[in-house]
Amino acid sequence: LFTIAKDVKIQVEFNPAAVSEYRLVGYETRALKREDFNNDRVDAGDIGSGHSVTAIYEITPKGSGAEQVDPLR
Repeated sequence: LFTIAKDVKIQVEFNPAAVSEYRLVGYETRALKREDFNNDRVDAGDIGSGHSVTAIYEITPKGSGAEQVDPLR
C-alpha cells in the first residue's frame, strides 16, 4: 500500500433550505467532532494509491413530513 493522502478530512454541508435532516451511512466510527476538523493532531483516514472512497448520505428533504428529529428551538 502506497499512501497518497494522509489524515484526509472531508466536510460536506447541505443547504438547510432544501435538506432538513441527513445521516452519513457506513462511517459512523470515523465521524469527527466539529471542533476536531481543523485540529491536525486528530487522526483521520488515509487513502492509498488506486483506492477510492464513496460517501452515501440519507437525506430528508425540507417540508417532506418525514423528519424524525424535533426542530431546534
